[in-house]
Amino acid sequence: MDENKPKKDYKILSEDDKKKVKSLLGKKTKLDFYDWIIKNNRKHHRIEDRILVVTKYKIFTIGKRKASLMVSICRKTNLLNLQRMINHGKEHIELIFSEFKIELFSKRASELYQIVLLNYSNITRGYPPSKFAKYDSIQGLKTVLDYSPDCGFSQTYKAMAQLFSTAGSKPFTKFIKETVGNKDKEISHRLDFKKFPHIDLYSEKAIDIFPVIKALKYNKHFTELYIVDIFRKDPISLFSKCIKHNDTLSKITISGMNTSVGFDELGNALIENNKTRIAYLDLSLNQIKVKNFASGFCKGLSLMTNGLVHLDLSYCQMKKKSVEDLFNSLCENEKHHSLKFLNLSFNKNFGNEGSLAFANFLEKSKAQNLRIIALAFCSLNLDVIFKSITKNCSDSKLCYLNISGNKFENSSHESCLQMIKNTKTLQDLDISSTYMNPNFMGKLLDEIFTQKHIQNFTLIANDNKFGNQGAKFIAESFLRNKKSTILKELHLDGNQFGWRGFSTLFSENGVLCGNTSISRLSISRNTKPGKDSKLSVSILKGIFESKSHIDHLRICGDKKFHFGDIMTELFTRIPKLDSLIHIDITGNRIGSESLKKLKESIFSSNSKIQSIFIDQNGA
Repeated sequence: MDENKPKKDYKILSEDDKKKVKSLLGKKTKLDFYDWIIKNNRKHHRIEDRILVVTKYKIFTIGKRKASLMVSICRKTNLLNLQRMINHGKEHIELIFSEFKIELFSKRASELYQIVLLNYSNITRGYPPSKFAKYDSIQGLKTVLDYSPDCGFSQTYKAMAQLFSTAGSKPFTKFIKETVGNKDKEISHRLDFKKFPHIDLYSEKAIDIFPVIKALKYNKHFTELYIVDIFRKDPISLFSKCIKHNDTLSKITISGMNTSVGFDELGNALIENNKTRIAYLDLSLNQIKVKNFASGFCKGLSLMTNGLVHLDLSYCQMKKKSVEDLFNSLCENEKHHSLKFLNLSFNKNFGNEGSLAFANFLEKSKAQNLRIIALAFCSLNLDVIFKSITKNCSDSKLCYLNISGNKFENSSHESCLQMIKNTKTLQDLDISSTYMNPNFMGKLLDEIFTQKHIQNFTLIANDNKFGNQGAKFIAESFLRNKKSTILKELHLDGNQFGWRGFSTLFSENGVLCGNTSISRLSISRNTKPGKDSKLSVSILKGIFESKSHIDHLRICGDKKFHFGDIMTELFTRIPKLDSLIHIDITGNRIGSESLKKLKESIFSSNSKIQSIFIDQNGA
């Protein structure tokens, strides 16, 4: 009779198995219920498989114990079981995490996350590369990481180091823990390799960069990446790999590499992950080649669903074609019309075509949010630039414009004055090294002084070689506008005024000594050695005996133009200028006698000096 009984096609749990189930799932268990589950899941024969199936059903009944349960399973089952859990992530792990939002139990989720990561290299070691790549990018680990975003970056790094068969760097782990533990949220979410420079290939304590890249790919703790001046040819291409998958990075600085490698990869990363949150992008001091720039980097910019706020491509040796391609991509994507900061300085090949491309961008974007434009030493057609800004930025928020190092042709004088008149928010203008006509400098000051909408204006006009004639035109403008209080900061370094120009501007009766609006004045590198310097110093005494409100004063020197020992008399007058709190006299090779007088003046009861810059070898 018994022989005719149909054989069971499933195995009831043995007593040992039941004990194991109890130890894993808790003491209050109904083993008949588990038998029923296994009966209806006949393909599972191994105890580990059965436990996973039981877990899948049990998870619906345990309520707040679900996170604890998962940790318990991971701790007490072998690596084979853990491997299956990862390989069948959507069947098991994802079910648990997604249905019950395990992130509510972050402490337990963190434990689970760390256990999975620390065993990750052992779990995946037996797979061929193709299969590993599939699980690596889609299932298993990615699932766990997606649902445990707040878990430790150092744990992720350790796991990735194991994956690359390295022990990992203890100093780097320590650096990460200190960074993440910083009370300042901005610093704690900023991965700054300037503070840990050992990703440099030539560093004595160089670390393997690949586990770091892999960790950034999965772990989403950091929102800012800062890499400057390291000796690698491939940092842009390396970190592009994590940009493909990381959608939390919002600020990226990879500067000072002087490399052309990686712009294609970065563009492809932006194409594949067009939902990236990158808003701040600084790739300055690298090399941009025309080849593939439009189809790579520019195409990536045009497809981004998040608009850039800050773009810095200065010192990138861009050609005219690259400049045009860049502005075309910024025009195509309306999201980039929110751009606030644009720096393309020291790309010396703009020419007329690049200037027109920039003008086209301003016209299409309306430049409503653009606040800072830096186009220094770009071989610009300034007439085109000024007219475009006048037309498109009259109602914008533009407050800073740097066009230094671009030749100021006479044809652009009128358009420059119109720009000053119509750009209502402009507060900083840098026209250094433009070699403008000294006469026009006077007209420009007149236009600035007569604008009622301008307040606290800063004018930087260094290295224009105005000479004595330029000093006269500047003085005449100040005399015509004695009551104006618009100009707060004036930089006139390197203009070769000499003692005659200084006499016009800074003698006791000089126009700048009587001006009460300028609070910051810079007049460095304007004299020649010898008699010129002595006369200039005697004239500068007028600054300290005037009614001016100067609080920051720079009188720096260099190898050709310096004051040296003759500044002794000048220093004795420092206490007479009540407003002075900061003085910079670097580059003047101060002698011991001058230094002695300087100390006496600074520490006198009347002096309000708070900071002073002086050569280390001045005495």
